[in-house]
Amino acid sequence: MTFAIVTDTASDVIPEIRARDDVFVVSTQIIVDGREFTDTELSKQELLRYFDQGLHSTTSQPTPEEFHRVYSEALDTFPEVLGIHVGSKMSGLFNGASLIASDLASDILLYDTHSVSFGAGYFVYCAARLKDAGYTRQQIIDIFNKIQDQIHLRVLIEDVGYIKRGGRVSVSQYWLLKTFRLRPVVKNHEGKIVPAGMVIGRKNGIKKIVAHLQKVARPTDVVYIGHANTPRDLEILREIADEKLNPPIQAEISSTLLSHVGPRALGIMIAPSIKSYLENK
Repeated sequence: MTFAIVTDTASDVIPEIRARDDVFVVSTQIIVDGREFTDTELSKQELLRYFDQGLHSTTSQPTPEEFHRVYSEALDTFPEVLGIHVGSKMSGLFNGASLIASDLASDILLYDTHSVSFGAGYFVYCAARLKDAGYTRQQIIDIFNKIQDQIHLRVLIEDVGYIKRGGRVSVSQYWLLKTFRLRPVVKNHEGKIVPAGMVIGRKNGIKKIVAHLQKVARPTDVVYIGHANTPRDLEILREIADEKLNPPIQAEISSTLLSHVGPRALGIMIAPSIKSYLENK
């Protein structure tokens, strides 16, 4: 039976998947200088211009009305829904979707990605491809449960002021990082974003992330690189990576994540290929 896929703008979904008629997106809220925007209203370029003016942004989860509108629209078009959202330990998005699912009392299955940004968007991509191959919602969730702990995500933070404002580092840690010009690296672990070390220099940071991923990568793993405004990093990654990592798929970080990690943050992820599932269906 056919079904819709519902996700959110904090899950950075590649454009070709987001444009599909069976994919519906709940928009988070971005607040800049007291003004509220939905993530779909405020482009990344506009947000970067605000940053250039010295302004900062915060985020809040979608309103109940936004959840209701998007899920209702999906159910008006499809008899079933598979909701795929940012991890419940990182955001209230999954809990918000759970409340709406209970309220609508319709055929809605939800999946907690335990990830964020293109880590969560990866599951949306896989769901769309597996759906096309004929998998049911429950079969897709079963596959996700098998591969979830095989995803490795690292994010290099350039401007520690953003994570200080988000409460991810203390004031003393912030001044330590600033004084010694250290850049923190964070990772996705058990559904949370946690520290993964500190590095000196951007290129050195990319090297260390790549070195770690090369140790755990399998020959078939897919590589993603996500950035907001630093296309040069893709060239650096290609220079550093060897045959142990496949050519990266490029993804842009959304305004939601930009608000938390800043304009020069860089994310690199490896994840299992679902090619075998597509070929063996």
